[in-house]
Amino acid sequence: MTKSIIPGNVTQLIWKTEFGNQSTFERQFIEDLFQIDGDTQTVIEKNNPNEMPIVAVYSSNKRTVDDSLSKYIESQDNLFLVHLSNESLLHSDSYYGFSKGVLRPYFNPGIKYENVFTIPLGYQTGFKQNLAVNSDPNAKNYMWVFVGQLKSDRYKMVDALSALKPYFLKPTDQFGGGGSGFSVNNMIELYGSTNFVPCPSGNINPDTFRVMECLECGCIPVIVTFYRIDYFKYIYGDHPFIIGKNWKDVASKIQFYMNNPKKMEEKRNDVALWYENYKISLKSDIRRILTGASIDELESRQFYYQKYAKKSLYIRLIFWFHFRFVFMTRILRSKINPFTKHL
Repeated sequence: MTKSIIPGNVTQLIWKTEFGNQSTFERQFIEDLFQIDGDTQTVIEKNNPNEMPIVAVYSSNKRTVDDSLSKYIESQDNLFLVHLSNESLLHSDSYYGFSKGVLRPYFNPGIKYENVFTIPLGYQTGFKQNLAVNSDPNAKNYMWVFVGQLKSDRYKMVDALSALKPYFLKPTDQFGGGGSGFSVNNMIELYGSTNFVPCPSGNINPDTFRVMECLECGCIPVIVTFYRIDYFKYIYGDHPFIIGKNWKDVASKIQFYMNNPKKMEEKRNDVALWYENYKISLKSDIRRILTGASIDELESRQFYYQKYAKKSLYIRLIFWFHFRFVFMTRILRSKINPFTKHL
């Protein structure tokens, strides 16, 4: 466990997850979000002076958190939480009520607490925006790039986009591009040579690290709707991504930009400008949250959408159907299949 003091603020950031992939994968994103220099000196934990806000960062996809963390949360009077992981939304959130506020990825309209704010998944450490990324449109060797596991609707994605050439496709067998032979630096270089990056759903959740990773590299994210709604407006607000009803619809929209190079360049510039402003507003809003601001006092549009989605029976039913019925059906099939495949 380490703790850093955020420069220019009276907040302490404490890592409550054991050192390893769970605490290092998106650590650079979290430190940038709270405007911490990665080289900030680690200080020894001591009594909390002047009851300054404390932010505890942890990663948990289990049904409940460990007793030690639960007791720690209940013992603090001015504690904010950053809950990483939880893609399946099956985590019990009852302990959230003991904190001053919660920042977490993976939007869940079923969370009853008003002090819960959804933030982006972020990016793998190493992807933080690099000015060396090539922004010259003439240096774009590919129309689209995808490195990742092929599963679920990703096969439909490849079929729909394969006519848009040139492209780069590298199937992998592990999360995070594992087995591809591509390091983070390789991916940054690859993204620097493309215009679009298709961002299909993860195992169960529409959001993936790929969205922000390609944004950090100046690319245009390409997404499809989630049961006919734009899931990503709950994460990125009024974003300028390419979004379609399905992958065939997406392909036709990319084709439009292929036929209009000037529009393509304008789109890339618009996305880059929007992204810079998005990050500035998000960081400002996080500081407001740490000083007790309500969701109505935040400027980022996604928080407005989050608030009203929680009040929508339609949205809540969609999430219940997908993350309860569909997900549990998948789990049941995975347990049955090994016993039936030889019948």
